[in-house]
Amino acid sequence: MAECPHCNEQISHAQMFLLNFKIKKKCSYCGCRLYETKKSRNRQFFMIYFPLSFFIGILTAFGIPFGFVMLSFVACLLLLLLILPKFQSYSTEEEPWF
Repeated sequence: MAECPHCNEQISHAQMFLLNFKIKKKCSYCGCRLYETKKSRNRQFFMIYFPLSFFIGILTAFGIPFGFVMLSFVACLLLLLLILPKFQSYSTEEEPWF
């Protein structure tokens, strides 16, 4: 689990799940702004975008109906949204994207 770099409080899984949908992330304990680390953003890319695009490409290549492909895409995305908070980490200042 991640912790706030300002107050060192553990951020619960439910709070981290909700933080995924906010643009400006703030700690619920001290109110300070949270910035995702570069390592955390890279993990998100490789855990969400790369496998899901690969998954969709393979399913459509084998002639599986598009409706089933999209349904499985949504199911995988929801599963990843539940798993992703375990791999997130935050820092006190914004890090470069690359």
